[in-house]
Order: sequence, then C-alpha cells, then structure tokens
Amino acid sequence: MRLATPKSKREKAAVLTRTEMVSQPMTAAGLTVGAMFLIAVSDNGTPAVAEHIGLWQFHYLRSSIALAVLAAMASVLGWSLAPANWRGVTARGGLHAIAMVIYFGCAAFLPVTQVLAALFTAPLFLLLLGVFEGKRPDAGRFGLTLLGFMGCLAVVQPDFSTLGLISAASFVAAIFYGLGNSVTSTWCRDESPWVMVGVYLAILALVGAIGLLLTPGGDSFLTRSWVQPPRHVWFILIGQAVASLIALAMLTRAYQLATPTFTGAWEYSVLILAAIVGYVLWGQTVNFAAVLGICTILITGFVLALRGDPT
Repeated sequence: MRLATPKSKREKAAVLTRTEMVSQPMTAAGLTVGAMFLIAVSDNGTPAVAEHIGLWQFHYLRSSIALAVLAAMASVLGWSLAPANWRGVTARGGLHAIAMVIYFGCAAFLPVTQVLAALFTAPLFLLLLGVFEGKRPDAGRFGLTLLGFMGCLAVVQPDFSTLGLISAASFVAAIFYGLGNSVTSTWCRDESPWVMVGVYLAILALVGAIGLLLTPGGDSFLTRSWVQPPRHVWFILIGQAVASLIALAMLTRAYQLATPTFTGAWEYSVLILAAIVGYVLWGQTVNFAAVLGICTILITGFVLALRGDPT
C-alpha cells in the first residue's frame, strides 16, 4: 500500500515537526534531567519554609504565585487556559492536589529523597487497582513493579517508632498521585498541559485557603495559622513557584522530542539529584540500603520503559 504524501506546506511542516519530535532523544533526556534538578532543589527548600509558616499558607502562597506567573505568561503568549472538560480536569487536579498536600507535609519532616521514593510506588497501587477491576498484568510487569516497590521501601525505610505515620502518609500520597496520572489520558486527552497545571494550581491554592480558615492554630508546620513570612521565605516561595513552571516547560518539551516511555524513565534521576542536593543543603546522607534501593528503582524504571509498559 502506498502512503499518501503531504501536499500543502502546513502538512509538510507537520510531518517535519513529528519527525523532529522523535529524533532528539538525548535532548529530551537532558531537558528531563534538568527539570528533575530544578524539582530536587526546589523541594529541598521546604524544610526552610516549614520553620516559619504552616502547610496551608505554604500551599496558598506558592500556588498563588505560580498561578499569577502562569496567567501572565498566558496573557503575553496568547494561551487559553479554559479547560475543554471541566469535570475531568478538575477531578485530575483534585487528585494531584491531595497528593501534593500530603507530599509537602511529609517533605517538611523527612528527607525529600525518601518522600520522592515513596511517590514512585504509584505504579504498584495502579497495578493493584487494575487487578481489583479484573485486569491481569503479565508476570514480567508485575515482578518489575514489585521489585521497584521493594526498592522504594529500602529508600524510605519507615520506622514506626519515630516518624512511622509520616512515612506511611507518603505512600498515601503515591496512591492519589497514581490515580491522577491514570485518568490523565482518558479524562484530559484533549487538554493543554498548561490548562491542567492552571486548574491544579487553582485547586491547591483553594485547598490552602480553606486549610488556613479551618486550622486550629499551633506552632507546628501542620497546624500553624497565617503568619507574616520573613523576607527569605518569600524568596524561597517565589523561587519554588518559578522553578516548578520552568521544570514543567522543560518536561513538556522533552515529551515532544522523544517517546513517553523513554522520557519518563529519565524522571527517576530526581532520586539521585534530590539525595545530592539534600546532602549539600542539609547534610543529609543515605545509607547502603537506600543507595541499593535507588539503584533498584532506576533499573526497574528503565526496564519498564524499554518494555513499553505503562507506568
């Protein structure tokens, strides 16, 4: 069968764009690693913020700043931030918002590397959800996913005599994060990444505002009500907001330049980068078991990517 050739300039440009999108894997890898570095640096700033403001004020201010920057970008570049499917985008944003509230709540007490490792257990929970729905995963994928989960446990190393509940909560964040990812391709298939991010930020800012109204007040990160942040905290919040948007832009471009499975595998580099940044900023070290767990997560992630399995 003979393939049709593009006739118009627009069709030819589209073909060239598609060719370009899949022909720069190393550029995609570099962009992904760069985005993960921004996330590693940004999220490691959470303990410094947690010393002065509460969780709810953190989410309200950080999300509001990021949303304002995104709105300014959309105004200048002529983007539309109106969702095509309000229910789908709102539901996805809500799931991710719940995940991030728990994630940053844990990141204030645990090393970011541990919380990120717990977040990477999301594929196992999605696999189990599929089993309850009657789907039977092949033995290879199930074994690799279970091995990756064991690697995550080696990094998190939950100790129920100290911060056990916080360690357990980080796995709850993974459940909501995985659910949000699982509905993206079905409920938000035709949405722009910026639209999804905008709705997610708006929901997170709203959750922060409601949390501020309902919090009883206290001196801990989880219960502290509204306070006037010191100047350096404002700088950290602005830096985190801008870094998250830049990281998203880099990731979006990376997924345009290579296949999703190839690009997604490089996201696991955030574990190594977060460990390095945590050591530089806070002197946090990882033991041999954690190093072994990180290596296990990286290997299983790349093997799943090569197999083309959904993660």
